[in-house]
Amino acid sequence: MTKSGLSFKVPGGLGNQLFAYFCALYVAQKIDSATELDFSSVDRSHHTSSIALLSMDFPHTLLKVKDGSVEPKLVHPVMFHIEKLFSKIIPTQKSKIFLPGFDTKEHMDEFLGGDFLDRNRGLTVEGYFGDFGFYNSVDSAYRNVSLKKPSQQFSALKADFSTSPFAAVHHRLGDFLSLSDSVGLLSRDYYMSAFELSRSLGITRFKIFTNDLLSSQEIFLEWGFNAKEMQWIDSNTFSDPLENLLLMGTGNVLVASNSTFSFWAGKLASDTCTNIFYPAEFRKDRLTEVKNIPGSWIPIKSSWSVDGSR
Repeated sequence: MTKSGLSFKVPGGLGNQLFAYFCALYVAQKIDSATELDFSSVDRSHHTSSIALLSMDFPHTLLKVKDGSVEPKLVHPVMFHIEKLFSKIIPTQKSKIFLPGFDTKEHMDEFLGGDFLDRNRGLTVEGYFGDFGFYNSVDSAYRNVSLKKPSQQFSALKADFSTSPFAAVHHRLGDFLSLSDSVGLLSRDYYMSAFELSRSLGITRFKIFTNDLLSSQEIFLEWGFNAKEMQWIDSNTFSDPLENLLLMGTGNVLVASNSTFSFWAGKLASDTCTNIFYPAEFRKDRLTEVKNIPGSWIPIKSSWSVDGSR
């Protein structure tokens, strides 16, 4: 298979990276020509030591890693904005940006029509592509997401987690604390509803996956939750975010936050996780939403707090 010359800029943390990955994989299959993954725009504030997506196996016949895009680039904030400004005024390469709401599989199919390859060789594609339709449409052999080298910690926790039923709960804090007006922080009411539904299914153990351990513990205790039922899993102790994501999917129940990270934990575990609860409204400002959420998932009304504590 030859290279198409088409390059996908992979954005954000692991959840957003997976959406871009499956979009690029879908396009490669659709046009029968390999595409490139460009990691130069990955948000390294989540995981600085490596690119999270590269810890998984993927079909190298269909996807190539763009040269030089993996190495971390330390750029002064002022220079970063100057470079972005000049790239708009004097573009160095052809680019296609899919804006939120116009980045679904249907929009991509429309873009791929006609003599696509002849018109678009050397094109860089950007977008979040928050649509599970891309994943659903790739060959089933390519839907598996597995670690190249699972750590001893991952293997030990996976074995321990399998001993009795539990609900995995994603409590996204960290960077979300400064985004309470836009992305939004889910409040006590959302988690209380999810816990009550879990208990109705016979679940009495809750593992809280969080990127801010101390704040999460303080918040749940302030909310009046029973600490004896709960165990906190500190996401920052994992050497690889993919291990954290896959462990989250080993629960009998998953309580997702308004984060693509836990949405992907649910999607990849849909065959084994019997009940998946998710916030019906993905963002407080409704700027984006995730498309083609499985019909078996159970929506819970989103309620928002100001600082994560109410």
